[in-house]
Amino acid sequence: MNILHLDTYTEKSNLSWPHYNMHKELLRQGHNSIILSAKGDVEEKEIIILNRGSILPYFGISRFVRKIFFEIVKKNKDNYFYPGWNLDFIKAKQIYEKVPFKPDIIITYWTEFAFNERLIYKLSKRYNAPVLCFLLDMAPMTGGCHYAFECTSYQEKCGKCPALRSKKENDISRKTWNFKDEYINKTNISYIACSSTLVTQASKSSLIKNKKIYKLMLGVNEDIFRPQDKEKAKIDFGISNDKKVIFFGAASLSEKRKGFSYLIEALEILAKQTKQDNIIILVAGKNIGELNIPFKYKYLGYLKNEEELAKAYQASDLFVCPSLEDSGPMMINQAVMSGRPVVSFDMGVAPDLVHTGKTGYRAKLKDTTDFARGIEMILNLSEDQWIEMSKNCRKLAFESCALSNQTDRLHEIIGKIIK
Repeated sequence: MNILHLDTYTEKSNLSWPHYNMHKELLRQGHNSIILSAKGDVEEKEIIILNRGSILPYFGISRFVRKIFFEIVKKNKDNYFYPGWNLDFIKAKQIYEKVPFKPDIIITYWTEFAFNERLIYKLSKRYNAPVLCFLLDMAPMTGGCHYAFECTSYQEKCGKCPALRSKKENDISRKTWNFKDEYINKTNISYIACSSTLVTQASKSSLIKNKKIYKLMLGVNEDIFRPQDKEKAKIDFGISNDKKVIFFGAASLSEKRKGFSYLIEALEILAKQTKQDNIIILVAGKNIGELNIPFKYKYLGYLKNEEELAKAYQASDLFVCPSLEDSGPMMINQAVMSGRPVVSFDMGVAPDLVHTGKTGYRAKLKDTTDFARGIEMILNLSEDQWIEMSKNCRKLAFESCALSNQTDRLHEIIGKIIK
């Protein structure tokens, strides 16, 4: 089977992205698989990068437009609204000239700032190939928001967008919705939602609810993210075995939706009711500066590959995810696959993988007291209880998101679409 994957970035700094993992597994199964990305630095014969320079010409313009948009019009990029009207910089002809085969199917992942609905429609029509879109966030089903938060306008036609502080029906969100609707209706496209939360959101979206929606958890490499001896892993980080290790990470800790301030509040509650000298926090992420954490912590920086990230999970007694709005995060999948209990708010993929008392603790959204209660529960498990919970995590993750199994399931879905 000939499979073309479209994703905006394919970079060495993050090869755990879904499109790369799926691509490599499909190659292993004997398929002809090609990734085409607008930007990246990976040098593999099955990966086509349109520009390997530091700045793409169209990215430069796009970034400038977005800068003006955020600073003058929107003034609050934490709402994650990105309109589609500045995405005409990649032409279909560029792709025709680069792709060495006629795809049987086109799979799209995170395509913002590079591949819009009109371009995807043109490719589908040119190749007479159906499209399968991975919903990695809400962007494909809204008039511009990647995360709708409490807004339900995406269930209608957007307009009066709270992210834009707009009072107009025909604002940018409505115009973006109209643009997407025109081309989605003309395209033979199906969708994959990577969590139960996204399935629910997609089934309510006025843009895509009439399209076929499949559920497929994001795959995790079970050979890399696997349970290992905690004592040995702790030694690798210079942590004594008598310490309880709480791991937290995010690509950017400054994003409000990642809930870092809620984690701090929960840890302050925890500090009042437990010993502080036997707990250490492992923190991974970019440019976080000094942290006001009421426990000793070890900053790991930005972990550049899956092997480094897997070691952090293996050294921990639990992983904490204070995200308030998320379509994953993928780190929950990875933690559970590593056999590590998770404490998370009730959002994103947590309803699928974080089951209180079995694989961790799912706290009420934004309830830091409940979140602290969950951390304390995991820390107070006996060794036998912890081992049993670790086994539960690995078993559920293997059933739900082992990469090899997920690729087989993806192949089944592709077969149904093509048939």
